[in-house]
Amino acid sequence: LTQSAHLHESDTIKFYDSFKTLLKMNANNQSDFVNELCEISDLSCNGVITYLRTNFPTLTNYELSYCALIIMGFTQESIRVLMNHTNINSVYTLRARIRRKIQLPSGESTLESHLQQLVEQLSPEKH
Repeated sequence: LTQSAHLHESDTIKFYDSFKTLLKMNANNQSDFVNELCEISDLSCNGVITYLRTNFPTLTNYELSYCALIIMGFTQESIRVLMNHTNINSVYTLRARIRRKIQLPSGESTLESHLQQLVEQLSPEKH
């Protein structure tokens, strides 16, 4: 995944296609793939996954990978396809579970904006 990100950093469509291929190839070995996805997001986004893992230990690796995809700018529809959710309601259930675990009240802000605010708060310039 890291190699693919580097190879296709200027062409998001090729990266997305490569990402989907990698996701399908790693379906049987998802824990390694999820760990790598979280690591990439963590490195590029000020350690936000480490922050989430430390401060909200009830988040599963699957939920953290969903957060990583959001942080990396994937749309809900893209994430639904990438994570093989055939029913959009399962995505809403996942999002609601994450919101509850990170204690984000409904109506306060979107999960995307909350995660983006965390990335900004964790920025080295803020410390």
